[in-house]
Amino acid sequence: GTLVFLVREIQGEPAHLSPLLLAASMATALAMVEKMSGDSLAKIRLQLRDLLPRVTRNRRESFIGLLLETEKSDLVRLVADYFVEGEDLQWRRSETDAICGAIVKAEIAGEYLMPIFKSRKSDTALRIMILESFKDNQALLDEAARWRPGEVLESPEIRRRLKALRKTRERA
Repeated sequence: GTLVFLVREIQGEPAHLSPLLLAASMATALAMVEKMSGDSLAKIRLQLRDLLPRVTRNRRESFIGLLLETEKSDLVRLVADYFVEGEDLQWRRSETDAICGAIVKAEIAGEYLMPIFKSRKSDTALRIMILESFKDNQALLDEAARWRPGEVLESPEIRRRLKALRKTRERA
């Protein structure tokens, strides 16, 4: 009740919500974010960036989902930055799929996901999920399939996927 009223009243000036958002309990902060428009969330993206590390793993997926649903490029970039910086945060498959899908849709996968895919230091399962997220983007698939000298050192699963991708491209 009161929280919804407060968010509605401040909606025009979301910067006024920033101190409340950062001082609130996680449950209250998430409830505030749920009530805000995509435009308002985009205006407080720096505060959201500070809030993201505080979100518990159990609530992270819904919080990130709220940000991605807005389809605001600033918020997708915010989540992409957090994803890349927190590559070792043990992301759930559903989180990874949603984040990668939003990054591809926002047309920033070359900047955020391709370096992870190309890095042999990255987790093989993550790299495969990233490759799968490229499925509807021919330019990303072409870049991923491009042969690299270090490919001989790739894991067998990555080599197998690249070989299959190249065969599919040859048939097309």
